[in-house]
Amino acid sequence: MDNRALAAVIAAALAACTGVLVWLGARQRARLGAAWADRVPSIRLNRFAIGVGVLAFSLIALVSYGTMIALGMIAAALLACRAAELNPWDALGLAGLRPATSLLLPPLVYLGILMPLYLSAVASFLLCAALHIPFEPQQLIRLFQRLDTPAQLAGFAVLAVVIAPISEEMFFRGLLHGWFKSFMPTRLSIAITSLLFGAVHWHAPAFLPLTLLGFSLAMIYETTRSLWPAIALHAIFNLATLAAMTLFPQLVGK
Repeated sequence: MDNRALAAVIAAALAACTGVLVWLGARQRARLGAAWADRVPSIRLNRFAIGVGVLAFSLIALVSYGTMIALGMIAAALLACRAAELNPWDALGLAGLRPATSLLLPPLVYLGILMPLYLSAVASFLLCAALHIPFEPQQLIRLFQRLDTPAQLAGFAVLAVVIAPISEEMFFRGLLHGWFKSFMPTRLSIAITSLLFGAVHWHAPAFLPLTLLGFSLAMIYETTRSLWPAIALHAIFNLATLAAMTLFPQLVGK
């Protein structure tokens, strides 16, 4: 089974599970009536609304690829807020931009997690070797290796440094984390969303480093109560990775 077929199967399973979640959420909403919104703390994204958003993303991921999946994450987050009748800027943590925090804190956090990221990558390499899992580049990296024109490289850079950080942070930290922590401890929500962030990239060798990155993104989001520092940290990570692939292509097997 190739990567596209595997991604389609996983997206289909996610869509099916989300359909069940929407149905259960709708039943709970009908049972509790209007009082349901008052029972949910934090951003008050109820289960029905989040189910609508995740189902939308699942369906888009099932029939789309690349940039469309990123745009699907944004659409899912906005659709969930619409279903919950919430202002997305407030609900997803996009309001209250503080330039000093958003510009100064993310580079410091990135420098602080560089060594743990490196060690997790080494541990991932050793684990994959022990389990006989091929240590191959991610599909997006293989796509980057095939680009040969300035326009293609510029488009890839925009996707990696702008679109991906915004869409993934809106979906994982703003939407999923905001939903999870409305009915479970914040620490557990951080753990679950970090694991999901590492897993949905569909690349076993990158699972540990990406999970650690997801944890760092969730922590900076919780610390600042704003999504913008997390977006900036994510963009810095992707930009540094892109620069490393450009300057040292041998690191990714070119």
